[in-house]
Amino acid sequence: MSDDRSQRFQRGAARIAAFASLSYAVDYSFQLVDIFWVARLGAGAPTAVAIASSALFLVLALNEVVGAGTVPLFAQTAGSGDRKRTGFVILQALFVKLVLGAVMALIFGAFMLWVAPRYDIDAAARGHLGAYGKVIWLSLLFVPVYSTMMTALRSLGGEADAARASALALLLNMVLNPLLIFGVGSWPGLGITGAAWATVFAQAVATMLAARALARNRFGARVFSAANLGWCPQLYRSIAIIGLPLGGVMILYNLEQAAVTAIAVSFGTSVSDGFGISARICGFLFMAVFGIAVGASVTVGLHLGAERADVVRRALPRFAGVGTAAFGLVALPLAFFGEDLIGLFTQDAVSVAAGGTYLQFMAAALCLLCVHHVFNAAFEGAGRNMPVLFASAAMYLGVELPVVLVLAYLHVLTPEALWAAMTVTASAGALFSVRLFHRGGWLAESLSQKRMQEDQAT
Repeated sequence: MSDDRSQRFQRGAARIAAFASLSYAVDYSFQLVDIFWVARLGAGAPTAVAIASSALFLVLALNEVVGAGTVPLFAQTAGSGDRKRTGFVILQALFVKLVLGAVMALIFGAFMLWVAPRYDIDAAARGHLGAYGKVIWLSLLFVPVYSTMMTALRSLGGEADAARASALALLLNMVLNPLLIFGVGSWPGLGITGAAWATVFAQAVATMLAARALARNRFGARVFSAANLGWCPQLYRSIAIIGLPLGGVMILYNLEQAAVTAIAVSFGTSVSDGFGISARICGFLFMAVFGIAVGASVTVGLHLGAERADVVRRALPRFAGVGTAAFGLVALPLAFFGEDLIGLFTQDAVSVAAGGTYLQFMAAALCLLCVHHVFNAAFEGAGRNMPVLFASAAMYLGVELPVVLVLAYLHVLTPEALWAAMTVTASAGALFSVRLFHRGGWLAESLSQKRMQEDQAT
């Protein structure tokens, strides 16, 4: 019976992970489509998108505070079978995300006004950055709400609906990008601004499709109901307590990405263009890592809601091994065909070489990050994320930062040395997370059905 339950865990996690990976990869494909067409605008355009994106994703780390808090709440509430409570929690989280989106848009606006002008880039890249940033901020009004709808759908058995909404939005983005950037007929197009508008419009459509699927969810929870309106500070507090540590994790990760981008810019436009393209490719692959981890965390939450922690303890390490091996089959070829892939985006020889070298290092780093995030899923599904924050702080502040500072002090901080430091950091993160999981701290403060019922009564 125990082996059968472990197999069901792995099958359930694999199903959610497959659809989540597809959804995340499709969502991030917006960025990949953008960079494919934007690179054709000339030197400096990929650098501008890389800078804007690093800031955008750093601001979106705030989205993870609520996002991480909703994963165990949604999954464990659904796992308990309480449809009324599930609908209430989801709608309340969506209201929080609406407010958070407006706050993030203001923060990104502050970046464009006071931080972006400080980057040491040429006039062409600076012009592209300003034009792109004036529009892309609108996506911050859609992404937070959309991401929570996707989390809800996966918790309610609607992972296929989530993937379908993402795929339809991607198709729209693929059509709009070349039309809005380069125009059609006698209309000349909008240049890099067109890429931003294509992304924003596609994200708006994806949000509407996700809302439609959520309203018809197969679990039977009535999400968009007047009965779910109201003020619930206890629930907001629970979301914040669960999510703040993971918000810190995402801030650390995106600060690292922003710092790496700033360093890459210092190597010259050709190198930073190659980095900007290859970083988008790695970001696309990282969505698969994120999807695998989401499959694990949602399944952990469902099992903890049903009081089956013993199954999680046995099955998660196996799932981590299988998931990482499957991901490696996709990621590792980057080490051999990286330059050929970059050559599809740009013909600049320096950019191609720089991007190809980055992909060689990141092929290994992404596999290590997959191990790191899947084992972290035990804590995320349990709603106990402080150990995850400690592991990330040890990675970035205890390993990567000192290594980079030493390399800079010795005047040997080349692109290759920087990519190597990032790979060593990923290795350390994998080791930290495996050790934390086996120590069992993820069970100490996991949410229980009784606790959620007490929240409802409050």
